[in-house]
Amino acid sequence: MAPTEQSCETPPTPTGAEGSEWDEDQGSVSRVVYTHDRYPDGCTAGVHISAIQLIDGRIDTASEAPGIYIECNPYSGLTISQARSLAVMLVESASQLESWIETFGSAGEQSEDR
Repeated sequence: MAPTEQSCETPPTPTGAEGSEWDEDQGSVSRVVYTHDRYPDGCTAGVHISAIQLIDGRIDTASEAPGIYIECNPYSGLTISQARSLAVMLVESASQLESWIETFGSAGEQSEDR
């Protein structure tokens, strides 16, 4: 979807993210912004983040809260080193998602957990 009539420019994609095409639904224009899955070396568990970005640039924190998603194979365990690496990736992902909200602002009610 192209930018709305009120705007000639669309907001930038958050740092480290990719964005889907803009979509209009019931008069609201938005897109999904996300990171690709990141995996510790040799690990079958990974992490990515995803959020809805509105046409004004803000991140939707109410109707569809931003999230950190863990991809894993439930039949494959982690070594101690892999578990620590995954924990670091989770913390980094939380910081990255928080920076998107701080940079672009939020749309909707924010909870402490975001």
